[in-house]
Amino acid sequence: MSIFSSIKSEIKEQYLENDGNKPWIVAFSGGKDSTILLQLVWEVIISLDTAERKRKLGSATAGLTDDTSQKTERAIFSGKPLRLPIAQDLSSLGCRLL
Repeated sequence: MSIFSSIKSEIKEQYLENDGNKPWIVAFSGGKDSTILLQLVWEVIISLDTAERKRKLGSATAGLTDDTSQKTERAIFSGKPLRLPIAQDLSSLGCRLL
């Protein structure tokens, strides 16, 4: 099993965990670490049956440059045609910034 397969298995297990479908917020900076994390989460989510996609998903960014903002929009909002439960506003996930 490749390292990516192992990580995706763990992500899937955590996503499907029975915890009341608490929302997930993936931190995204546009760097290599957050980009691969967001990609792996995305691949897991789209591999699930529609009925399993119950958890709301958001992305938090900080210190945005125009380039990072555009990457985030492409990564997050490209989920809409798949009808993924993706939030554009963290407050809709019941979160608040401190």
